Amino acid sequence: SPILACIKHGVPVFCEKPVERDLRRAERINALIRKHHGKVQIGYVFRSMPLVIKLKSLMADDRIHLVQSFYGCNVSLKKSLPPWFYDKEKSGGALIDQATHNLDLLRMLIGEVVTVGGMSANPVRKKKKGYTIEEVFALNFLFASKAAGSHVHTWVGDGWRNEIVLSGEKRIYRLNSGKGTLSVEEDGKQTIYSQDGGSIYEHQNMIFLDMVKSGRWERNPCDYHDGLLTLKLTLACD
Repeated sequence: SPILACIKHGVPVFCEKPVERDLRRAERINALIRKHHGKVQIGYVFRSMPLVIKLKSLMADDRIHLVQSFYGCNVSLKKSLPPWFYDKEKSGGALIDQATHNLDLLRMLIGEVVTVGGMSANPVRKKKKGYTIEEVFALNFLFASKAAGSHVHTWVGDGWRNEIVLSGEKRIYRLNSGKGTLSVEEDGKQTIYSQDGGSIYEHQNMIFLDMVKSGRWERNPCDYHDGLLTLKLTLACD
């Protein structure tokens, strides 16, 4: 494993998501990272977004009971990706490649999931050799907090969108990571927060570089163990 080769030499690692495709292999790697006190940041990019950090702080005095998550794009409609993306064995498809971002964010915001269920379909192109991904799917969750939630996903939609709505006892929160906006409604009043310009990836990159330079890894947005927990949830959904 490239990660372990770096860890054994004391080299900090930035690793893209998911941490692995095989859960047992990920668990072995996680144990060795802990043994060698390795420094690893996993690229779950939403965790580092200023709007997500703002959302988490605004939710601190509220109790969330319902979650709605949506991720949509048209990469199967237009067949715009390299061919291997449409082979689920190679890419993981929409769930393991994309939805894992939203699942990780829900874990960060709401806590662990205890029950999952779901269904999928291919309304445009039937599955065949080289095209084994699900085009649309819907998931539902029960969190340990007793909150209920759903995530719906399409690769045959009208364009790129990613939206999460959280219904709390005090407020309703609407995060649109694609547009870089956060809307908060309370007592009939709406407040909108906007993300600064630039790529959302810049924030996670800057955090990684700062941790490398400062040695302050306690601010790691997502270490390997946390990424492993998201992998467990992602594979359970799959």
